[in-house]
Amino acid sequence: MSQSRLISMMDAGKLAGGLHPNTFRQRKAGTDHFTHVEIGSRVMLIREEVEEWLDARIAQAQAENRRRTKSLQLVRNQI
Repeated sequence: MSQSRLISMMDAGKLAGGLHPNTFRQRKAGTDHFTHVEIGSRVMLIREEVEEWLDARIAQAQAENRRRTKSLQLVRNQI
């Protein structure tokens, strides 16, 4: 069975590490960053956009971790 091309705010929050849907909507991503489709009272997002956003956040966190690790190694080497 193929996945739907749309994802609910609740499912997007779960993909983002268990964020509450309102937190995901208002603070972490904001529906302004995504194409959103209103189905009745529900706001659905395009799954591909959510996954790309998550991948970018993961890559950013990994880059920050690498920079932090390099800085710590430099400090250790100077001591």
